[in-house]
Amino acid sequence: AESLEPARLGGYGPLTSDEEEILRRLLDSLRETLDLLQKQTSKEQLSPERVQESPGAVFHPIGVVRSPFKEQEGTPIQPRWGKASGRVELFEPFRECTRDLEGFERIWILSLLDRARPWAQQVIPYRDTVPRGLFSTRAPSRPNPIGLSSVRLLRVDGRTLEIGELDLLDGTPVLDIKPYSPRFDAYPEARSGWLDAGRDSQHADARFAPDDENEGES
Repeated sequence: AESLEPARLGGYGPLTSDEEEILRRLLDSLRETLDLLQKQTSKEQLSPERVQESPGAVFHPIGVVRSPFKEQEGTPIQPRWGKASGRVELFEPFRECTRDLEGFERIWILSLLDRARPWAQQVIPYRDTVPRGLFSTRAPSRPNPIGLSSVRLLRVDGRTLEIGELDLLDGTPVLDIKPYSPRFDAYPEARSGWLDAGRDSQHADARFAPDDENEGES
C-alpha cells in the first residue's frame, strides 16, 4: 500500500492493475475484520462483563464434520463413549494434507464449538453437580470455543476422513487435524483433579446449549 502514489489515490490518474489488486486486498481484509468484530460483539464471546475486549485472531475452517448428532443433548461428552461414526469433509485446498495419515489409528480434531452459549467463569460440568472453575472443566462454553477430540480414524479417501467414536455435532467447523500418538499424548498415571471422583456421566444434556435451543423447556 505504501507504494501507491498519493496523486493517483486522489483521483489524478488511473490506477494500474497491481495497484487495484492491492486496494482490493486491503478492502477485503477490512471487511473480514469488521465482520469478526460484529460477531464478537453480538455473541459477547470474549467477556460476559463486556470488559477487556480485543479483536482477537482470525481462523479459517479447513473443513466440516458430518455427524448423526444434531443437538447437544444426548451427544457423547468424550470420544471414548461415542459409538457413532461420521466423517470430516475437508475443503479442496487441503486435499493433499491427508497424505500419510492412513497409518494412524486416532487423530486429534480441533474444532469450533459454534453452538455453545457464552462462557462464564464458573460452570457445572456434565460430570458434576457443583460449580467448577471453567478452566478445570471441558465445558464447551469457553472464551475461545475450541473443541479438542481424539477420534478413531477409520479410512482416508482423498479429502474425506471416515471417523468413529464421534463426539461432535453435525456441521461443526474443523480448524485443524493432528495425528494422535500414545507415545507423546498419553499420560495414564496423571492425576485428574475433581474428575477422579466425578459422576459417571457419558452424554451431554442441554445445559450449554444456546438459550434459543432451550425455549419451551421448564
